Amino acid sequence: VVQEIISNSFDEDSVTEINCIIKKEQDGKVLVEVKDNGNGFIDYKDAYTLYKYSYKRTDPTKRGRFNLGEKQFFVLAEKGLVLTSNKRIEFIEDKRMISTINYPKSVFVSGTFDWTQNDINDIIKTMHKLIVPEGKTLWINESKVEPLDKIRTVENALLWTEMDDAEDKKPRRIKRETKIDLCQIQEGEQAWLYELGVPVQKLGYTVLWHINICQKIPLPVGRNMVSDAYLKELYGVVLNNAHDIIPEEDAGADFVKLGMATATEETAKSILEKVYGTDELYFKSSDPYANESACNTGGELIPDGDFDRQTRQHLEEIGAVQYAGQVFKTTLVTAKPFKSTQKMQHFASAMSRFAQEAIGKPVDFKFVWSDEATTLAQYSSGTITCNMARCSKDFFDEFTPENIGLV
Repeated sequence: VVQEIISNSFDEDSVTEINCIIKKEQDGKVLVEVKDNGNGFIDYKDAYTLYKYSYKRTDPTKRGRFNLGEKQFFVLAEKGLVLTSNKRIEFIEDKRMISTINYPKSVFVSGTFDWTQNDINDIIKTMHKLIVPEGKTLWINESKVEPLDKIRTVENALLWTEMDDAEDKKPRRIKRETKIDLCQIQEGEQAWLYELGVPVQKLGYTVLWHINICQKIPLPVGRNMVSDAYLKELYGVVLNNAHDIIPEEDAGADFVKLGMATATEETAKSILEKVYGTDELYFKSSDPYANESACNTGGELIPDGDFDRQTRQHLEEIGAVQYAGQVFKTTLVTAKPFKSTQKMQHFASAMSRFAQEAIGKPVDFKFVWSDEATTLAQYSSGTITCNMARCSKDFFDEFTPENIGLV
């Protein structure tokens, strides 16, 4: 609730300085005071009117949309006070008292709460997580909230936002270009997702930076989480604009894998090479001989569980990874028939009888010639097709571990 009061000051263009005091009084109660140097409330009734329409709802660069900030503050406070726009508004014992005073500009909000010292410490610590907008200064108990170090700023990031239509005032969810700041995480700290400088939710332990979205993000009334779909899309945008600064040891992190579902070809190849140490990568094919050929030529197969089906399909579509069977084609269906020798026929007959004994059904042999196919043989529909272009003339003259190994 303290954060909500401060974020309201962040939203006002006229505000350049905000002072917040949180202290324990002699009676044991906790006093919270927030004062800014802006132009004050446009309408002082905003301080207590629930569901009153807010102009901020049509502006995606402002944090406000639910018009609940001050109301929640005063509901929880044992007593509260607002000074703004020549008005003094007091909240005491469920009563509201309004009087006219000489207080033309700025906003002063205070409240008394039944909090502990641990509560105070937690609140102050959280307030120092705020990312103060440029051109504004925030003081918490006379301690300046220092800006986070920016690692990178992403311009023109296309993300979903929420805003009301300026004409019919109905809510809209649209995609809009915005700025994203990637900010330094302190040692031992966990990354947070921010909306316009206000922390929303903790991110996974593998995320490398605080992510500050410089527009409204789709949030429930609690303003404490985004959907998994939004987060996945956000990771993709971050990945496409920061893959070059992701260390090799972090390239396999969960947030990176999620972002790969919308990665560009350049991004995907950069990350995959960091993870696997080579750019000769293939998805496993249903054809084991194609997989073997991929490895024999210096390639590496991506393990089955490393990406979900949607991400694999995307990586294939953008040309970042192919299935081994597409590159090392082993189909021998269209190969030219090869005239078998007597020894080849003898081998085929013996192996067919062996299959009958071993698995209860015979296996047919077919001999073909294909310069295109890269494998020695393949099995399909009860037939082993041998490619004589990949073996010597005497390969089937005797029974060996190599030719019996085909069966």
